[in-house]
Amino acid sequence: MASNPEQAHPACGTHYDTETGDYVMRGGARLTPQGIYLDPDGKKSHGSARFRIRANDGALANAVPPQDGANPQPLPPLVPQGPGWPTAPESFGWPNLENPNSIYDQHN
Repeated sequence: MASNPEQAHPACGTHYDTETGDYVMRGGARLTPQGIYLDPDGKKSHGSARFRIRANDGALANAVPPQDGANPQPLPPLVPQGPGWPTAPESFGWPNLENPNSIYDQHN
């Protein structure tokens, strides 16, 4: 059984599907390695819009947040990495998490 701090983590109950590479959220919705959201029925309810998972609460957010030209920030990963977050598989394009506009995505 998970401890209370583990249950409070935004990634509690999430994992990567080892067959498709999708990040599987609580409730069965998925985020593909390209940032496409699939609802629990497997439908693209947001079309080809690209998303990421916010580290602070595990919610969906735009893949590319508003940029501040005076203070450019690196793009956040599509799925947070680190303590409490599941480890991304080394295939399926997840090594390119740090930049949703990477060259990899433009060619695939």
